[in-house]
Amino acid sequence: MFSRKIRLMPAILAASLLVGYACDSDDDDDESTPAPVGQSQMTPGLSLAGTVVADPRFSTLKAALEKADLVSVLEKGEYTVFAPTNEAFAKIPTEALNALLNDKAALTRVLLYHVVPGTLKADKVLASKDLLTANEFGLKVAANKDGAFINSSRIINTDIVANNGVIHAIDTVLLPPATDKSLVDIVVEDARFSTLKTAVVTAGLVDTLKKGPYTIFAPTNEAFAELGQATLTAVLADKAKLTSILLYHVVPGAVPAEDVLASASLTTASANLLLAPELKSGEAYINNAKILQTDILAKNGVIHVINKVLLPPAP
Repeated sequence: MFSRKIRLMPAILAASLLVGYACDSDDDDDESTPAPVGQSQMTPGLSLAGTVVADPRFSTLKAALEKADLVSVLEKGEYTVFAPTNEAFAKIPTEALNALLNDKAALTRVLLYHVVPGTLKADKVLASKDLLTANEFGLKVAANKDGAFINSSRIINTDIVANNGVIHAIDTVLLPPATDKSLVDIVVEDARFSTLKTAVVTAGLVDTLKKGPYTIFAPTNEAFAELGQATLTAVLADKAKLTSILLYHVVPGAVPAEDVLASASLTTASANLLLAPELKSGEAYINNAKILQTDILAKNGVIHVINKVLLPPAP
């Protein structure tokens, strides 16, 4: 049957945060109305850090930045900050929030998960499906009748412009994935993917797959063995063909299993060729490959394990 691997955050803090969010979910309507896309609020002469300090809505964020020694980071560079309001932090139970504020490493990890390199005003954010944070985690962008969202956090105010970037206010603190491993790390460490590891290295795609976010449909060693040794050897010796085949297994953006099956097709990183998800007798397939395991989470995407190598259509 179609199975899903779910990884829970391995910390009492995370559990407390989720409980706090659930308890306060009915208070969302108290947040301010989102500013229209493209309607900028200027903070002349102020950096991102200065803008946070000057805005009373972000006093808890200010305290967190000071605790994590990140104020100087937001004085320089060019960033987009998804800034939780005081009300967002108030959703976290007091004991859990105090624990977070006193754990510099964990706090830094959480805060940098709210920072995206570059200046992305609201229109550019909403034109993206995924964003990569300053600590190389993926964020998912969505919009529906209830508003615009980063992961599950609603964007309540947009385009607060500073002299080195832009701030968008959000109503919930974002939690990074539990793992610090990249897609490449997972492939390298999982014995089931030793042939895939060899192929990725041979094709020179290691650095590419450290970026993202991406979804990888990862063939097992047995899947590669089905090609036959002669064919596999020939493919590994042809870098252009190998690269095309591997990128046919890669979809830009982090697409969880639920969204895979809800899609009529997925556009790959290989010349925009399409993959076709479908259910057959209760089993999930991508093209003709059965999906054996789903939702192996990485910091920059997700892996679904498949039992066949996907071959792109001939030109």
